[in-house]
Formats: sequence, C-alpha cells, structure tokens
Amino acid sequence: MYALKLDDKVVYVQPYIPTKQPFVLIMQDKWMLNMCIRLSKNNAWAIDSTFKTNVFGLPLYAAVAPNEHGVGIPLWYMLCTNDTGSQHEQLALEMTLKIIFEKMEGVRPKALVIDKCWTEYIALKNVIEVDSGCWEMVNGRRQQTACKILLWWFHVKKAWVDHLLPKVHGMERDKLYDHMCRLMYCSKEEEFNQVYGSILEVYKEHKNVCLYIKNCWCNDTWKKTWPKFGRMFSYGHVDTTNIVERHCQYIKYTLFKGRINQSITDLIHALIRDSVIGLWKGVQFLNGLSKSKN
Repeated sequence: MYALKLDDKVVYVQPYIPTKQPFVLIMQDKWMLNMCIRLSKNNAWAIDSTFKTNVFGLPLYAAVAPNEHGVGIPLWYMLCTNDTGSQHEQLALEMTLKIIFEKMEGVRPKALVIDKCWTEYIALKNVIEVDSGCWEMVNGRRQQTACKILLWWFHVKKAWVDHLLPKVHGMERDKLYDHMCRLMYCSKEEEFNQVYGSILEVYKEHKNVCLYIKNCWCNDTWKKTWPKFGRMFSYGHVDTTNIVERHCQYIKYTLFKGRINQSITDLIHALIRDSVIGLWKGVQFLNGLSKSKN
C-alpha cells in the first residue's frame, strides 16, 4: 500500500478486502490542492463519475471547478470498487470528501453540483452535516453557509421528459412541462409552494402525476436542490456538470484516444504520472488488487 502513496500525488489509498472494505484511491497533487483552495471561494464543484476507463470497471470520480475564464480545472480524482449490493461508492465518496476537506484549510465551495444520484447525494450529505466548515452560527442558530447540494438543471428536465410527461397524453405534456418550468424558476420558497399547490390542483385527477412530483421533486430531500429559490446565493452559477463531463471526455478521448478499458496502471499513470522519471510506482500493489478481484 505504501507504494501507492507517491509524494504529493496520491492522498490516500485503502486496500481492497472482499466483503469487508472497498478499494479507494484518492489522487490530488499540490497544484490541484492549490486550485481547490483558490477556486472554491464563492464557487461550486461539479462532481461526476465515468466508466469504461479501466479493465476492472472501477468508476472514476472527479471534481472540477471553473476558473475565471470558465475553464474546468480538476480538483481531485477518486477510484473505488463498486461490488454488486455493496455501498462501496458511497463509503468511498464520504472518505474522499472528508480527506480533501481536511487539506483545504477551512475553505469550502459554496455548492456541490451533481446529477440526481442518491448514492452521491447521501454520501455528500453525511459529510456536510458534520463538517464545521459548512456551517456558521447565525443569531443563535446553526446555518449552512457552504457545500449546498444542487442538481444539474438539464438532468432535472430530462427526468421530467423521461418519467413525468409520459403520465399524461398529447397536448397535456407541453402544459405539464411548462408548469414544472414555472416551479423551477421560482425565486422564493413561498412562490414555489403556491405554484406547487396550483399544479396539484390542476392535476388532482392524475394521482400518478401528483405522487411523482411530490415524492421525486417536492419532498424534504430534493425540494431545495433544483428550484431557483434554493440557489439564490453566489456560487459561480455552475448549473451544469458539463465542465466535469468535458474533463472525463478529455481523459477518454484525448489522453486515451478513444480506447476504452485501459489498464488501471495506465489510467493512473496518465492522471498523476511522475513528471521527473515518468514512472508510476504502484503497479505491484494493483497487481495484488487484480488477483483479489479475479
């Protein structure tokens, strides 16, 4: 395991123990840490995962923040196992966020932008709830001042198209979509509640529509993550995970020229290679991981 801990390259590595603990590899060099601290103030991280980067099928997570020119800058990478029926990805994300936060000298991003993924949401939420850097006492009350979880608007609307609109017929679909867009752009919670109530009234005969909207978008978990009123603060206006998706595309199609399922050593070599000797020293440990997985 020590072989993986390259100076200033690999932050943390946890060996894989089948049925007991996931393999976790967190990568961040000094430059990425500096960018993490500098770009997080009044800004947001876009967090996403991508697949088909390595032969083990391990998801590669990345956090990216836009610089002053809108260019996505990678802040950290994480690889982990995702055994069927396990909570490997959730545990690995929690571990990653805790470790990265510890290195950030109290600086926190204003928001974390994700797809509507329960694994990502609950992992981030668990860390944020107990991280003192995300909260302040305001008038005697604990108030969240950083790391507010926001959903990417494109994925929200795509979910409506895929799962909500098919519940009604014909011209009703356009009308329902317009209602949901009105809900999305409410700048105050009171306005949101009023529009939500009117939607329930209009579609009271469509119980499946009302139930879907209530359970999937207007419950306590998701209600403040996608409407405009939940993002009325300075966070760099990162309403999309495109910047992290473009970075993942760069890894796949520029670094690897479209060749999928690379050896995991080649993947890590490309991401955090030793710029002096051009070698990566963790091959022996990852060969052990390969034997365990097989």
